[in-house]
Amino acid sequence: MEPGKAFGMGVAVPGIVNYHAGCLKENPFLEGWEGFELRRYLEEKLNIATFIENDVKTLTLGEFQFGTGYHVKDMICLWFEDGIGAGIVHNGKLIRGVNYSAGEIGYAEFCPEVPFRKTLLMDGDSGFWGKVLSFTNLERTIRRGIEQGWKTDLKMDSTVDGLIEAALARDPLALYIVRQAGQILGNIVLNLIYTFDPSVFLLSGVLFNRLPMLTDEVQQVLRKGQLKAPLETVELRTSTLGENGITVGGAALVLEHLFKTE
Repeated sequence: MEPGKAFGMGVAVPGIVNYHAGCLKENPFLEGWEGFELRRYLEEKLNIATFIENDVKTLTLGEFQFGTGYHVKDMICLWFEDGIGAGIVHNGKLIRGVNYSAGEIGYAEFCPEVPFRKTLLMDGDSGFWGKVLSFTNLERTIRRGIEQGWKTDLKMDSTVDGLIEAALARDPLALYIVRQAGQILGNIVLNLIYTFDPSVFLLSGVLFNRLPMLTDEVQQVLRKGQLKAPLETVELRTSTLGENGITVGGAALVLEHLFKTE
């Protein structure tokens, strides 16, 4: 390789991304982008090889090659910020799926158990995990809690940062919200472990990094799982790359292409 030369650029985009075509295939929140040949556009404008991938898959690839998943052959990376998604690595390969939608668990519809139907996190029109487990809904949950008379120092305009600070200060409403989110996340993690049987399960996102109690809630759910063998062997970890994960993943996209064996 020539020293000082840029061999490529990795670009992370939310939604279902056709990696091979270099375009966004589907995202209900980005109107007008579907089918746009983003890779071709950037390559023509910048004159550099470009690789387009889903943001969570990009993060997963970064963690797999340079972060928490280094030297791991089978892992799942669960991303939780304004919504949720998962990246899956099997036998050292990132799984994209026939329609490039592998890991899009945020769009999974569900029928919650009775206790979850009554939780403040449910607004009556949730429908799928990604809406319930989003920063937008967590902030709305704060307002619902205040309206229902919960004892709290949180305000109607509190953000997720405020929720984190309040939870660390043992605020009753903040602790309740974090624990409920952790219970739901725990059930999602449990089902992903049962489905893919990974050796490492990686939890990624600012809440996992700043609130160890959230990981504790997930672990409590796993302890109650009925099928013990995969739960006894899987290792639950939190991200080491943190906010740099997607940036590092962009570099990993380029390296994946340069050193591909297929």
